[in-house]
Amino acid sequence: MKIINIYIILALILSASLFGCARPEAQNGILIYALKSDPVSLNPVTASEFISQTVNSVIFSSLVKRGENMDIEPDLAESWESDESGKVWTFHLRKGVKWHDGAEFTADDVEFTFEKLFDPATNTFNRGLFMAGGKKPEVKAVGIYDIEIKLPCPYAPFISNLPSLGIIPKHLLEGKDINRDTFNWKPSGTGPFKFEEWRAGERICLKANKDYYGGAPRLKGIVFSIIPSPESRKIAVMTGCADMAEVTPEDLRELEKASNIRIHKWDQYLYCYMGFDLTNGLFKDAAVRKAINYSIDKEKIISAVFKGNAVRALGPIPPASPFYDKGSEPYLKNNKEALRLLEEAGWKRNSSGIMEKDGRKLSFDVIYPSGNAAFEKAAVFMQAQLKENGIDMRLKAMEFSALIDRCYPGKFEAVIFNWAETFDPDCFTEWHSSQAGDDGMNFVSYSNPETDRNQEKGRTVYKESEKKKIYSELQRRLSADSPYVFLWDPKGIAAVSKSVKGACRPGPAGLLLNPEKIIVERSREQKDSQPSCNKEEITKNKEKLLSNHIN
Repeated sequence: MKIINIYIILALILSASLFGCARPEAQNGILIYALKSDPVSLNPVTASEFISQTVNSVIFSSLVKRGENMDIEPDLAESWESDESGKVWTFHLRKGVKWHDGAEFTADDVEFTFEKLFDPATNTFNRGLFMAGGKKPEVKAVGIYDIEIKLPCPYAPFISNLPSLGIIPKHLLEGKDINRDTFNWKPSGTGPFKFEEWRAGERICLKANKDYYGGAPRLKGIVFSIIPSPESRKIAVMTGCADMAEVTPEDLRELEKASNIRIHKWDQYLYCYMGFDLTNGLFKDAAVRKAINYSIDKEKIISAVFKGNAVRALGPIPPASPFYDKGSEPYLKNNKEALRLLEEAGWKRNSSGIMEKDGRKLSFDVIYPSGNAAFEKAAVFMQAQLKENGIDMRLKAMEFSALIDRCYPGKFEAVIFNWAETFDPDCFTEWHSSQAGDDGMNFVSYSNPETDRNQEKGRTVYKESEKKKIYSELQRRLSADSPYVFLWDPKGIAAVSKSVKGACRPGPAGLLLNPEKIIVERSREQKDSQPSCNKEEITKNKEKLLSNHIN
């Protein structure tokens, strides 16, 4: 009875997130995508994390985009070229493109987007993606439909990073505070779907943009349903209350038995880590960071939590990348080495068994996103493993947006998080010393002149063999310095309803690569068996699922 009540509670939570907003009760043509949290912002200039990028990718367009094979394809720019130096780029824009409010898209919008990106008053982590040699490029509209971008020096990641920057409308944001304007939660883009409604913690509703320059979407709309619990997301796709959701490895056995679902797996440009605030005196000593690394049994965590759907991370560049280096220090579990490092650095166990030095205990808080089952379970393993060596790590789960607000020097001690890398091996924004502090993505404040020089050189090199050498050196230096505990490289895993047709092959670029081509097509039998997703029907379906599971 107690277990059934848990399912009923989950049902109530799920049903609340699906009411209103043209909920597609067995209706063809509307895709329900289950997200684990709300986006931070629906403005692609200020938002950089994965959830925001997922939603923004179907509302906004970029100059260029990623294809299914990860190559660069036209988007708002139908063609482009660069000069022999690789520093001057000219993009020729599509004519006749309309913003969702009906205004015409022009080169002025592109110039304005870069202007706001590089405005020091704009709160954004995306600025570093386009800084070449520590300087911003010169972006200028040359006519109505041409844009010229002059880089201060050759910059290899430039074209690779462009898909991440959605273009925003000048006529709606000029003269506004881009950090606080209502546009950030009521946006207007040029993409295949128009914003309709956002109810925080519940759903984001989009409708088809029939005037989309890539062709009118085949879907009537998309509903992003906010379902923080992995268990609830699993239930949602199993019962037909969601058509698409990223799921956890522990749910695979049950999901793979469901006849209405396809399971997709892919290698991601994503790694998970525990990072330290290097401005904190506790973590300034590399011996402490290395001891923590040697104390953690990453293989055990990966086996227990991911069931073979992840590999041990060796650095910021994941195995999916051709620039991945296998030679970095793996930091296998080694209590003897961890204790040697600590003792040589002057740490000794106190009467409580905790390492102590000069009156300070080797004790710290680690924050991580609440609702992330992998992080929550891994944190418990890590806490116990560190305790073996007298290291006291206190666990503090936090709501996602609150955690983001804490990721600044002096506001946290350690954090367990993940990072999505770009497809170029460039790691400048999170590892170069110029990006440290409050304004950049290097929020752990890592600084090493050798890695700075390495990254600066890597940004100017186009030849792949030379780039591999440069980024292998970078990965090995980062491993030696241990500003992070590089934990694991997870596979992407998604459950997708068999009613979904026309979707691209799932891969590192996401599940919604060409959303205008997707349809949701249910047979008569599927419609008849589709739950209405109201409270009573969801509860009934959860109890049925539970009964089948027990039997």
